[in-house]
Amino acid sequence: MNKTVDSSIVKLTNYRSVWGYIHKNKQATIPQISKDIGLSLPTVTRAVDYGVAEGIIEPDGVIGAERGRKAQVYKLHADYMHFLLIYLDADVLSYRIHDFRSRTIGSGNMPVNDKNVLSALEKIIECSAASDPLLSIVSIAVSGVVCDGVVKDSAAFPSLGGMDLSKHINRKFGMTALVDNDLHAASNVARIFSDYKNDVNVLFAFGKRKSGAGIIVNGDVLCGAAGAAGEIGNIPVYTPDIESERVAFCSERLQAIIALLNPKRVIIYELDEGMGTDKLISLIKEKLKAYLLPEFKLGRDFFEDCFKGLSIMCELEIKRSLRERLDF
Repeated sequence: MNKTVDSSIVKLTNYRSVWGYIHKNKQATIPQISKDIGLSLPTVTRAVDYGVAEGIIEPDGVIGAERGRKAQVYKLHADYMHFLLIYLDADVLSYRIHDFRSRTIGSGNMPVNDKNVLSALEKIIECSAASDPLLSIVSIAVSGVVCDGVVKDSAAFPSLGGMDLSKHINRKFGMTALVDNDLHAASNVARIFSDYKNDVNVLFAFGKRKSGAGIIVNGDVLCGAAGAAGEIGNIPVYTPDIESERVAFCSERLQAIIALLNPKRVIIYELDEGMGTDKLISLIKEKLKAYLLPEFKLGRDFFEDCFKGLSIMCELEIKRSLRERLDF
């Protein structure tokens, strides 16, 4: 790698660090940033100046400093761009609009089915874009198998099967569209905000009508060659998938994942109230050898984590595009 490319990567990394610090702390001064992330004052100043010039960050008043000096405070520019986050669940389309500081500035939901899901999706995007000219990225989570923006398979929405949903939205509305499986989206939250940088960790969600898993390997979400990693519906089991056997059915499939991957942790989400997580774990402990048993933890709110994961997908897309936009 030549020196120019090396320098470009360092500059991009520094800019990300500075803007990421401001995002995390809501606001900050250049001396604070320099001290906390270990970059020189000139380096932080260049990153801040570029961010201000691009409209990514903005001044936010001044605060007093030592010996009576004043320090300029900076924050992310909330209206630099907005994001439309959409979750296509079994029979509901839920959406939120976030500003650049990850604040919800609009939300709603509507019932959908396989016949109207695409038209409903297009209507939400069209109406949102018409009312918010700052909307730049659409991030969508789908209950089903998704690979590179293509919906490979969806039990809830078979009409979307084989559709490149990302390309379809981009062509129709001229916006960047990010599409992924709902468990893969939610896994981003654990990947970034938890200490899951090493080993194998599994997120498992189960309810009355569906179940699935997200797999994190050494800090990265494992999607698989066709986007089907964690699709436990593809695992053949003996227990019938009927309501009276639902917990045993899900337990048997989760046992297969644990036996194969030997994860350090399994985080379990109940998609419907009273699903019986204790029974699920008990069945696993009865069947598996002691050395295979992971640490079991309860997920808090899959719906919220899914939306947080969609927001993270937008942030990652911005970081990717910065590499192309920054003038090195």
